[in-house]
Amino acid sequence: ADAVAWNGTLWVGGEGGLWRLDGAAFVPAVDLPGVRRLRAARLALWAVARGAVFRVVAGGARPFLRTHRALDVAPDAGGAWVGTEDGLERIALDGEDPGAVEDVLGEDDAGVAVPAVAADGEGGCWFAAADGTVGRLLADGTRLAVHPADPDPPRPTRIVVERPDVAWVLTERGAWRVRLAPTAR
Repeated sequence: ADAVAWNGTLWVGGEGGLWRLDGAAFVPAVDLPGVRRLRAARLALWAVARGAVFRVVAGGARPFLRTHRALDVAPDAGGAWVGTEDGLERIALDGEDPGAVEDVLGEDDAGVAVPAVAADGEGGCWFAAADGTVGRLLADGTRLAVHPADPDPPRPTRIVVERPDVAWVLTERGAWRVRLAPTAR
């Protein structure tokens, strides 16, 4: 279902679990059935499997079960952004309650599914919602968004960050380049 390069090797996830390329063959790496998304971070691999988020380190997978049903994950230095069936959430790895989940948009996402997220490299993230909204949440909490003119927008499948203020949104019907930068005051 997904693959990433991490620690010098290719990792592949799917219904059968998580595998890594060893020479010319794939070998089982972690018993984690139902992998739908994989993302690489500096110290760990992150996965979405069967609606939950997992952090994979040292041959094991730690689940984070306090999010809503997960669709995508985007790790960064302090944790991970999670696109869920109910909006955008953030898992914190530090602080008083490691693993705590914050509903970062609150009621502003109106419970709309967020199938694509990506860290912006500056402590914030990009997100694309099922209603066609594309947004950027800056590290300082500033929210930027564009809404589709299309009454039947295509479902987003992935976001690829070109630079912090520019990203490509891949959808079922093509790709769009979006620029969301704060305006000078």
